[in-house]
Amino acid sequence: MSVLLKNVKPEKGWALLRVNRLAGELAGLMGVEEDS
Repeated sequence: MSVLLKNVKPEKGWALLRVNRLAGELAGLMGVEEDS
């Protein structure tokens, strides 16, 4: 994941992190546990 972020512009990297965090929160609300 870190390698991917290094190859992406900073703003896009932050967007990916935000999306991943939102997805994790949604998964938590749905009672689904994901190992990332």
